Amino acid sequence: MDMEQVCDITIALLRHQGVRATRMEDVRVFLDLSKDMFYRTFPDKETLLLKCMQNEIRKEEEIIERLCLRLESPLMFIIKLYSHSVRYFYSFHVSFFRELKKYPKCYAELSRLIAIWKMKYNEILGLCIRKGLCKPDCDTFLFSTFLCIRITEIKEGIIIKKELEQSISDFVIRTMLCGCCTYEGRKMLMG
Repeated sequence: MDMEQVCDITIALLRHQGVRATRMEDVRVFLDLSKDMFYRTFPDKETLLLKCMQNEIRKEEEIIERLCLRLESPLMFIIKLYSHSVRYFYSFHVSFFRELKKYPKCYAELSRLIAIWKMKYNEILGLCIRKGLCKPDCDTFLFSTFLCIRITEIKEGIIIKKELEQSISDFVIRTMLCGCCTYEGRKMLMG
């Protein structure tokens, strides 16, 4: 059994129809796996969801590292990562987060993902300060916490219309960065 494929199919179904509507049997049949093998590996839905959430977090960590390597400007990295994280959470069915609360271990994995993003924002803001792109008195902890509050709100079901969220998120992150940036940093943001 290809665990990556199981997780990819399960996550695709979760994104499309939510937790409750995604039945284990649908995943098994779609992948054409024997009942014995599938249910021995995943005796219950929480086991399947937990494995898939852990797989997703691993992928997100890889995406963060690739983003970090590709972008020349740490300021642009922060903008891209924030935009990505908001889009990522919005990619799931509207009921996904509410229904996932029934599986506390899985729901906790989402908090772990947000903590990973928060640490990365904090780290990159520190780099911006060292490079002279942000003011030395920029409170990196407060800044990264504020960014993660919006992501947590999406997780908690506080939804803004999807078509507005990206433009609002872009405005918020750029405005916040401008407030922290030095003249050089603002030039980079505007250029």
